Amino acid sequence: MEWRRVPERSGSPAFSELRRRTAALARAQPPDKPQAVGAVDVTALPLPGRHSSRPPVHRFGLVLAGGAAKGAYQVGAAECLAHLDIRVTAIAGTSIGALNGVTLAAAPSLQEGSSRLVELWTAFTHKVCEGPMGMGDADTESLVEHFGNLAPRVLRLLTARGELEQLADRAIDAEALRTGTTMRVAVYPVLPPLRLPHLKAAQAATEWLAGMVGLRSRILHLNGLDQSAIKEAVLGSAALPFLFKPRKVAGEYYRDGMLGRDNTPIRALADVDHCDIVIVVHLQPGEPIKRLEHPNLTLLQIRPARPLTPAGPFGTVNGLLDFSPANFQRLRQQGYEDTERLLSAAAGLIAAAKAPRVAEEFMSDRVQRVVKKHRLLP
Repeated sequence: MEWRRVPERSGSPAFSELRRRTAALARAQPPDKPQAVGAVDVTALPLPGRHSSRPPVHRFGLVLAGGAAKGAYQVGAAECLAHLDIRVTAIAGTSIGALNGVTLAAAPSLQEGSSRLVELWTAFTHKVCEGPMGMGDADTESLVEHFGNLAPRVLRLLTARGELEQLADRAIDAEALRTGTTMRVAVYPVLPPLRLPHLKAAQAATEWLAGMVGLRSRILHLNGLDQSAIKEAVLGSAALPFLFKPRKVAGEYYRDGMLGRDNTPIRALADVDHCDIVIVVHLQPGEPIKRLEHPNLTLLQIRPARPLTPAGPFGTVNGLLDFSPANFQRLRQQGYEDTERLLSAAAGLIAAAKAPRVAEEFMSDRVQRVVKKHRLLP
């Protein structure tokens, strides 16, 4: 016989008492000082003390940095987070991180979202294919192959604009996103593009310099927008100067959020979404985080154990542009392995954050069973 779940009223005295009892199952002491284990930075979080009646229920945020083809690393990281059963309450991303993030945010679970990412990346990278002088990924190419593949990769990316838009269309589900995970993207505000070609280059250079001297990106909330506006915001967040045109959202033009020093847009998750544990998936080993801007956060920073782009004078650019299937699989695997290894150092913190949820779900299930039994009695 089916039974209907009784709504949980968190403000009632009975449920408050239930929460107080379940808190005893998952109460943990905070570390005395910030820790750094491997490449994961764990900043002390003010957890409730032993005599607190408030259960330590925490909100996980996920930040996905920008980095073009290196975004394949985040696919593996998302798969690992899904395997660890981490529930994310808000996501923020820049550039390729915005595209990956909006796919995850619209999915009913991180497991389904990561599977969807694998499908999208697999289809897109098989369309782009390998470089003409290299059958492997950019990491295994010689200097001559790097030089020979560079121009074709730039040209291939420029001619793949239609495919990128199709990728965005497949990744974005506005209807699902309205009730999905909170999703925000970093975009850099710019003036309307000029018509004359020689002035466009000067305008792009000016936009770049404005970001260097302090113009910050804006954070757009996507969940309430329609399909077209979400697409423009996501592609705008990835619109690098000199390569892609700016995108228009609600009358404003935007470019890549990295220009406005928001390649890892943590501030929205801290200030607006009130996340207290934020997982940041970087796409380069040494990307800095200004801790003074986020003093009350626990930051779990996943950084690549080894560079995602090959060495050499052309390695960095080739790594950014290499959307080949081989490179996708290599970075995906590295993202999973790095995330699995580095988060194991913070396993205690993650367990402390998850335990109240598990305890409450367990107790809620028991209460529902009692209510059901009571209703069935004559």
